[in-house]
Amino acid sequence: MKPVKVVFLLCYLICTLIVLSCSEETEEPDISSDYFEAYINDVHFNADDVVLILRGDYIDIIGNNPKTDQSIFLTLKRSGKDVYIFGRSSGNGDGNEAAFYNRSSSDEYTTSYLSENCGEVKLDVSKWDQGMVSGEFYFEASNKKNKMIQVSGGKFEKNFYE
Repeated sequence: MKPVKVVFLLCYLICTLIVLSCSEETEEPDISSDYFEAYINDVHFNADDVVLILRGDYIDIIGNNPKTDQSIFLTLKRSGKDVYIFGRSSGNGDGNEAAFYNRSSSDEYTTSYLSENCGEVKLDVSKWDQGMVSGEFYFEASNKKNKMIQVSGGKFEKNFYE
């Protein structure tokens, strides 16, 4: 890159930062109460990041810990229920609700491989209009080699702003 272009780019960035810093400050929403935790085979998992994704008819709630390369992913079909059942059972006939546990990109466990009721999420959306969703969950999951894990005592709370 030519020196003139570099100087121009730096001047542009500095001017932009000055203009943005002079603009009226707005108060950021308090998201300090976000949490996502569970026990995986009786070992405590605590997520550093909690993500809520609304995609069509589905809600994805993700707890991620990049330091330990672990994540728990809950996917639910929005239907106004308070309790969502994991596994292919009469409570989840189409298998729309599922839970996943990943430790590194190559080690995935899911409730999708199981044909019985293998867990649930109790979802509390009573504060949805205030930008908050919370719940409790547990599940058993297996990987492609039929190795099982137990996730217990799971709970989460996520503040979101649309």
